[in-house]
Amino acid sequence: DAAVALGCSVDLVPTTYRSLCVDVGLGRAARRLDFEPVIDDIAATMIAVENQPMLHNNARAVDDDDRRMLATRTVDVWQRLLP
Repeated sequence: DAAVALGCSVDLVPTTYRSLCVDVGLGRAARRLDFEPVIDDIAATMIAVENQPMLHNNARAVDDDDRRMLATRTVDVWQRLLP
């Protein structure tokens, strides 16, 4: 789905997404925010009441390890956007 949305092949999704972020200035905007993403906070947000519909509509059940892995990867992507 991401490849279709970005108009590229699956193997080019990471590179194309990064280029898109650079092109729209996401890294510059992120640097201006007083925000440091915290892995545990992101993982906790995934099971917050307001996110229960998405959690229960997942293709498969996720556990604490899954949530932590996704939160860690989210923080990694955020930090790579910043020079």
